[in-house]
Amino acid sequence: MEDNTYYSWETIEYEHKERSVDWFWAVGIIAFVTIVLAILFKNYPFAMLVLIGTITLLYISGRKPKPIKIEITNRYIAIGEEEKYYQDLKQFWIEQKRNKEKRPVLLLLTRKGFSPLTTIPLPIEINTEELRQKLLKHMEEKEMAESGIYEMMEKLGF
Repeated sequence: MEDNTYYSWETIEYEHKERSVDWFWAVGIIAFVTIVLAILFKNYPFAMLVLIGTITLLYISGRKPKPIKIEITNRYIAIGEEEKYYQDLKQFWIEQKRNKEKRPVLLLLTRKGFSPLTTIPLPIEINTEELRQKLLKHMEEKEMAESGIYEMMEKLGF
């Protein structure tokens, strides 16, 4: 079966937020205090988890997002090098006003995987009704939203 590409565009892997030096200091101090308290209470696995999590957070916060190619075809949705075939996708939802630029986003719920919800920012010029009709041929549409924890973390600047 030949792949017919419905849409193709480039986006960034995540929205980058500029952070001040004070933000990095605050994260470091909070992590340090938490690690010291965990050690005082002899909770060494938690101390290691906080250390690894802090290092990861600081690394990701300091690097610029890479551009990735998104492609929606008649057989799969490709996000960078990863192809999500329609038989592995459970449902979708197009949310109209998700981010700062009020750009629509495509939410995909997969049948398998550790992180079942995928968010794909859509270009402003995309016809969301046309995209919706094409996706309805392959999977169910059901209203979804990202978790409240994700939204809270976004408001806190993470």
